[in-house]
Formats: sequence, structure tokens, C-alpha cells
Amino acid sequence: IDLNGHDPNAWCVLEWKDFDPKSETAKPYPFEVGAEEAIHFSRDNSKELQFLVVRNTIKDDFDEDSRERFTIYGKDHTIALTSLTDKEVEDIPRSSYKSGDIIQLAIQNVEYNLILLKQTKWFRLNSFTHNLNFVPAFTIGFNRDLYTNGKTYLSVIDDAVPILIKMVKANSEMDLTAALHVFPQKIQYAQRCEHTGCNMGKFPNGDTCPTCGGSGYQVAKTAQDVIYITMPRDKDDFFNLDNIVKYVSPSVELVQWQDRYIEKLTIRCKEAMYNTELFSKKEVAETATGKNIDLQNVYDSLYTMAKAYSTKWKFAVTSIAKIADMDENLVAFYNFSKDFKLKSLTDLYNDLKIVSDSGADSFVKEQIYDDIAGIVYSEDPIAKGKYEVKKAFFPFSGKSDKEIMFALSSNDIPEEVKVLYLNYGWIFDEIYVENANSNSPVNFYELNRAEQKVLIDKKVKEIINNRQPIVVAD
Repeated sequence: IDLNGHDPNAWCVLEWKDFDPKSETAKPYPFEVGAEEAIHFSRDNSKELQFLVVRNTIKDDFDEDSRERFTIYGKDHTIALTSLTDKEVEDIPRSSYKSGDIIQLAIQNVEYNLILLKQTKWFRLNSFTHNLNFVPAFTIGFNRDLYTNGKTYLSVIDDAVPILIKMVKANSEMDLTAALHVFPQKIQYAQRCEHTGCNMGKFPNGDTCPTCGGSGYQVAKTAQDVIYITMPRDKDDFFNLDNIVKYVSPSVELVQWQDRYIEKLTIRCKEAMYNTELFSKKEVAETATGKNIDLQNVYDSLYTMAKAYSTKWKFAVTSIAKIADMDENLVAFYNFSKDFKLKSLTDLYNDLKIVSDSGADSFVKEQIYDDIAGIVYSEDPIAKGKYEVKKAFFPFSGKSDKEIMFALSSNDIPEEVKVLYLNYGWIFDEIYVENANSNSPVNFYELNRAEQKVLIDKKVKEIINNRQPIVVAD
């Protein structure tokens, strides 16, 4: 996903190292190919990739210089061409061969197939047949560029690029304004430097006065400096010290305007990308309906990426399975709903209150409960699994307290259901402990639903059978 920001035309190639097919299986791994490295590719009319040519540089531990490498990924074959140094092939007369000729040569006691290209360069030739019937590579991008008829892809921030370009100029100008103009100017009266021989900061021999530093005036340069003024003889000669120093503060209206302008451009960038103001306002003062509409705009913006992610994930998983001979009866899918549920716990609790007050059906409330659990247990899959099991067997899911109380007093509800509800937490704890003490390799929450139901029903019957009869005195 991150590559879609700065290199949407990159590729992901599935590669694997050599292995012994008699005792091992291939272990594929992803290999990212930048847009500049993917120098050639071809698709047929159905947009299926026919081949991909990658050019990069490699450097082995024993090499002083980098080598140029071309890799051709095909539907059934992978061909690699690695350049050789002139020293390695200095004994081969190029004039004796023409471009395309393949010869065998031992390099460091290893036999290689060499091919001469363009009559100037020898390459080590390696080929591998995998017979996948498809190229194990896919593009990273999903935002198709209509200018190239969808052959290339645009960055996810492409819609905001014109605004970002304007921000570069505006931000640079504000930095210059703040550095050169927006600081207080100090103006003060000062006495002449009283150092012996100082004449406007210079001595007769041309040296700079160390006391005033060449300014010719006595001024305070640090917090420890003090400017001494001769005490007047007559009280009428005293003057107000507040009039000696004055700080002139420049107008900051221009800088404030620049700051507001940059902030506005930042907001417009987000609006251009997500088609909404929801993630831009610091203070949201709007109705729940208006907020929901903004979220729907965000979902619409993200849905294209989600579909592409799902498609590429499925291709990667099925390809890896086929490479590793694990594709038999494999079903792989990764689906996103159009509702990305980018709501906080507060939003969900508010939704639950609105749904409850409106008297909506119980299954609507159950969905909100599931969304809340998804956030609460997002980093604890074990707890999430326990929640799902307990929810599956809860007898009054989505019912209000009043509805449950009415059901418990009704003769239409089976006794087993009432016992299960009244002892719900205790029953699950007891079954979990008993299952753990039985040294079962699988704990209660990992059993399938049918096995779990058998244990729950058994525990409910034990409670009913062990009840003590109520004796009523005459």
C-alpha cells in the first residue's frame, strides 16, 4: 500500500531459491521491482501479463564492481542474464562469434552458458522452467492513468499534487518572511565607549576595541551586562530610563495570512484525496446525518484501493500455493465490504443508543455489538474467538432487559434455555476447566460448534437434574 504513494508503477515478483524437488518444496518470497527497473512488459487483449523484463544491478561478495542483470519472467520460464567482466572473458575472441551465440565456459571451476549480446558484452545465461502457465508478478498500482489508457498508474496523492505544488511556494515564502522580517527591532540610546583610546570602536593603530567590539557604543550583549550611566549632580538632570530603549514589533498580519493560506491548502489536499471535509475540521459541529455522509464519501474513495488489494492478495496467495504445490482444493479470498466501519467506540455506542431507542430489530443491535467487539478485541484474537463462541450460544441475543425478563416468566420458553441464561458465565467457565483438566489437545473454544453444543447441553442437564426440590411447610 505504501508504494502507491511514491512508486505506483512498481511491481511485485514472486521468486524462490533453488531447492530439491525430491525432498523439499519451493519457498516463494516477494521481490519489489521499482518502476525504473521494470524496463519492458507486455499484456494481451485480456490484460493478462505475458512477460516482464527487469533490469537491476547486483554485487557478489567476490566482485569489486557491480554487475548488470536482466531477468525475463515468462509464463513458463524465467531467464536471467548476468554481465561478466572483461577479465572473466578475456580469452574469448569476440570476433569469432556473433550476437546471440551461446557457448559454454568454466568460471571459477563452474560451467556456465554464456551468450554474446550486441557483439560487445558477454552475459551468463541461466534459465529455469516452472510451467506455472502465468507470470508470477503483478503491479502495485491501482489508480489507472487514463492518459496512457491504463497502462500506467497514478499515485494515491495525484489529485492533491497541484495543491501541493502551490504549498511549496507558499511555505517557502512564509519561512523567508518569518526569518527576515518577523522579529522585534531594538532601538536604544547608548553612551560612547569609554575604553581608553577607543574612537568609534577603533584604536589609533587600527585594532578593534575589545570592550565595544568595534561598535563604539556601550550596549548590553548578555543578560549579565549592565549599562552604567553617570549620576547627575542636579535632580533636574535626571531623565526617565523607560525612554532609553524601545522595541518595535513589526506587523504580523502578512505572516498570519500566509499561515492560514497554508492551512487551507492542507485541508484542500485531504478533500481532494478523500472527497470529504471530515478529516480536515478541528471542530466538527454537524448533525449525525452529515457526518455519516462524509464517511460514505471516504468509503467511496477507499473502495477502489480495497478491491485492488483484494485482487492482488488473492493472486499472490494462489500463486504461492501453486509454486509450493499446495493449491489442491485451495479456496482463497479477501473481501472488503463497502462499509469500512471507520467509527470510534463513542460513535458505535451512540449508534447503539439510537437503535435501541428506536426499537429496531435485534439483529441490527447484534451487528453493532459485533463492531464494538471488533474494536475492543482488535489486538486479542483469542478473546475475540471466545466472544464469538459465547455470542453464538447466547439464548437472548439482541433482546432488551425487559424482553428477557418477560421471556423468563413465560411458559413458552424451554426450561433448558432459562437455565442456560441464568448460569451462562458459570457454565462456560466450568466446561473450559473440565476440558483443560481432561488433557484434551484442543481447548473448548477451538472445538467446532456441534461439539461445543454437546458439552453445553450436557452441563445444562446436570444443573437441572441436580436441583434440590423445594419443600413447602404445611
